[in-house]
Amino acid sequence: MTYYKVLDSNGNSQHGGSFSWSLPEGSGEAAVPGEWHEVPEASMCVSGFHLTTDPTEWWKSGSRCFVAEAVDVTEETGSDKVVCRRVRLCRELSAAELALLNIFTEGEHEVRGTVSAVADGTASVEAYDSSSVEAFGSSSVRAYDSSSVWAYDSSSVRAYDSSSVTALGSSNVWAYGSSSVRAFGSSRVEAYNSSSVRAYDSSRVTAYDSSITIKWNPGVSVALNGQAALVDRSSSVHTIQIGA
Repeated sequence: MTYYKVLDSNGNSQHGGSFSWSLPEGSGEAAVPGEWHEVPEASMCVSGFHLTTDPTEWWKSGSRCFVAEAVDVTEETGSDKVVCRRVRLCRELSAAELALLNIFTEGEHEVRGTVSAVADGTASVEAYDSSSVEAFGSSSVRAYDSSSVWAYDSSSVRAYDSSSVTALGSSNVWAYGSSSVRAFGSSRVEAYNSSSVRAYDSSRVTAYDSSITIKWNPGVSVALNGQAALVDRSSSVHTIQIGA
C-alpha cells in the first residue's frame, strides 16, 4: 500500500492544523527523505500523522503531494484516510506521477471510465462516464454522464446528465438532466430538467423544468419553463417570476 501526504505550497499541513513537515531533498528516486516525525500514540482525527491512499480527495489548488513511509498505521474502514504514529516524507510526486493519479497540474488530458479527477493551473480536462472533476485556474472541462464538476477561474464547463457544476470567473456552463449549477462573473448558463441555477454578473441563463434561478445583475436574459422561479435581485426591490 502506498501512502501519500498532501501539503500546501510551503510544505505545511492544510487539512486540520498547520504542522510544518520535514521535506525531502532532491527529486525522483534519488531524493533524500525528510526527517522522521513521531508521536507517542496515534488515534484517528485526534493524534498522530494522517495520510491518504487517494490524494485526489485532499488536493487543493497549489498543493504538493509526497509519498510517505509510515510506521504503526491504523486505517479508517471504508475510507482513504489512515493515521500513523511515525512517518517521514520520501519524495515529492512529479506532474507526470500526479497525472497517473488523475491530478493534473499542466497540459491537456483526457480520462475515460469511472473517473475522479483533479486539475490545477491552466488545466484542460475531459473526463467521461461516472465522472467527478475538479479543475482550477484557466480551466476548460468536459465531464459526461453522472458528472460532478468544480471548475474555477476562466472556466468553461460542459457536464451532462445528473450533473452538478460550480464554475466561477468568466464561466460558460452547459449542464443537463438533474442539473444544479452555480456560475459567477460573466456567466452564461444553460441547465435543463430539474435544474437549480445561480448565475451572477453579466449572466445569461436558460433553466427548464422545476428550476429555481437567481440572478443578481440588470440586463440579463432568462428563459423559464415548467415550475421555474426567478428571483430578480438586480435592484433594491426584489421581484419573483414563475415560469409558464
